[in-house]
Amino acid sequence: MTDFLYIRDRIREIASEYGSAINAGLKFVLAFAVLFSIEKYIGYMPALNHMYIILPAAAICCFFPWGMISFMLTGFILANMFEVSASMTIMFFMISMLVFVLYFGFRPGNAVILALIPLGFLLKTPFVIPVILGFSLGMLSAIPASLGVLLWFFVKYFHNNYEILSKAGSQDLLGGLTAIVNGIFNDKYLYIVIVSFVLCILVVNIIRKMSMDNAFTISVLAGNAVLLVIMVAFGAIYSDTSLITDIIGIAVSIGISYIYVNTFYGLDYKKTERVQFEDDDYYYYVKAVPKLKTGDNSDNLR
Repeated sequence: MTDFLYIRDRIREIASEYGSAINAGLKFVLAFAVLFSIEKYIGYMPALNHMYIILPAAAICCFFPWGMISFMLTGFILANMFEVSASMTIMFFMISMLVFVLYFGFRPGNAVILALIPLGFLLKTPFVIPVILGFSLGMLSAIPASLGVLLWFFVKYFHNNYEILSKAGSQDLLGGLTAIVNGIFNDKYLYIVIVSFVLCILVVNIIRKMSMDNAFTISVLAGNAVLLVIMVAFGAIYSDTSLITDIIGIAVSIGISYIYVNTFYGLDYKKTERVQFEDDDYYYYVKAVPKLKTGDNSDNLR
């Protein structure tokens, strides 16, 4: 653990000195990862599936807020769908615009989550995202997480039904739209994933705020346990992926979320202090737990 704390402190030092450049660089890396991954998955428009298109698009995201990555991803998805199916393009455009209007109208900020969810599924590590969201951003992060899952299932449907959609062409537009809606919203696995993500975020956030010892670690373990139970109980029945894949993904989530929490939010419970004081109206009982620091030399860092 000591090594992770040194890395954390070093990151903070560098970030305080080169904050703007690092922020732009992180935007570029994330935007490139998202756009490159989506092109490998549904790269049906040859004109977009080149580095001289993906790199400038990722670079543009550096000069805008983080939410620009989600807009850029949506544009790439729409372009690839337009190459194959008018019905799919219209339906995804309507849903994505509805998502953006609802989200930015009622809960602006953190729109990058809408891009992180599809990236997580593409990298086979989607379950770590709700755990970290529940820990770092709170209960309201369940809203963009759910919307991100919905957008991902549209992309997955497009990928899985590419041949059918390409043969249908632009004929029978209404019938094509109906088939897409039925194919996506009748998929019970969509609702299982959304419920698992929402419950995970709620459980992690609730336990994180408790005053018991090791609440942070317990919260991420409990969140992953919620995901595991739901995926084992229901995912195996309705999922088109293997149960082993989901279990491996949750195991990866446990490892990443544990390292994340103990590196950036680690507490030294052996040095907990409790203070009691009063005023004219109340008695106050305060529990103070110091954060782990690289200067500590106890076994807590190991």
